[in-house]
Amino acid sequence: MSKFVQAAIGMAAGCSVMSAAHAGGLPDEYVVVDLFAVQHEERIPERDLGFGGRIGAGSILSRSAGAATGIEFGLLANPIEGDVSGNQAGIMVDLVHRFALGGLNPYVFGGIGGMKDNIGSVNKVFPSLEAGLGLVVDVGNRTKARVGVSAMSVRNDELRADQDAFIDYRFNVGLIWGGAAATPAAAPARAVDSDGDGLADSSDRCPNTPASTADGCPPPAPVVQTDSDGDGVYDSEDDCPGTLEGLKVDERGCAVQTETQSVVLKGVSFLPGSATLTADAQGVLDSAVAALAGQEDLRVEIGGHTDAQGSDAANQRLSQRRADSVRQYLIAKGIGAERMTAVGYGEAQPIADNDTPAGRAGNRRVEFKIK
Repeated sequence: MSKFVQAAIGMAAGCSVMSAAHAGGLPDEYVVVDLFAVQHEERIPERDLGFGGRIGAGSILSRSAGAATGIEFGLLANPIEGDVSGNQAGIMVDLVHRFALGGLNPYVFGGIGGMKDNIGSVNKVFPSLEAGLGLVVDVGNRTKARVGVSAMSVRNDELRADQDAFIDYRFNVGLIWGGAAATPAAAPARAVDSDGDGLADSSDRCPNTPASTADGCPPPAPVVQTDSDGDGVYDSEDDCPGTLEGLKVDERGCAVQTETQSVVLKGVSFLPGSATLTADAQGVLDSAVAALAGQEDLRVEIGGHTDAQGSDAANQRLSQRRADSVRQYLIAKGIGAERMTAVGYGEAQPIADNDTPAGRAGNRRVEFKIK
């Protein structure tokens, strides 16, 4: 197997090491200057070492958690001294992978290029392969130092008939200059849960409430059902709001009209011996207005009643005037006149004992009768 092929296999092994390396440490773009000592193997039988230099530039292609892979271009030159002296110069393109080891940044590299051997009668560019490893150390002020070793195979089958390639071993020291190294990605910000309900503020629609549902808000308050008119049907289902207390209603909350019903309008009173409504009576009648407005097909008879004091004829006339007074009040409040009739019953329909003050007060009344 030729030495050139052996070097190619060595370079492939070096690249496999790169793929297993981890971590990084150089800025995204940088320049580098190296000095190296080189052993030219059979080409310098009288001397062990020669010396040369390299100048180049690099760029990071990708970074991951603690790792960096990049590409580096370099121009290098060194003298050749031996049976026939000359010089060597060329360009190399290397893939470089750096990884962290404590506070150090080891690296491995491998690449291809062309080297021009100007030795005796040979003056030609030959293909070359390179592989090596090294260490980068931060020395401050955006400057890093590096040391490394490498092996370079130069295919030169014209210098000697018995060899198709020569392997040069290099030991280099150098300096790297560039911008500040890329800052590692910051750790994800810790989710803040200000109210401690188990939901991050960024997803919490109610960030200041400790009680939580799926969206971070307290559970909705239970719906409280109300029955404003006390007819046994909740307001949310009541088609006839404001029904007068004491009337029988159907499932819709409306007064039943298929049977005769009557209800006393408690609190409807008049000035003594007259049909003038008191202020308190007007407030009670305002409730009747709401009841009639809530059930527009309802028709009523307004009945006026008196106690037994005085003559029958006088009580009859007074009861009629009082029934009319109530009807006119309701009409003035917007209830259609055709929906109401007024009837005076005088003292003819007592509901209590006329021999007592309390009984007589109960007999002086206004009633609504469903027709």
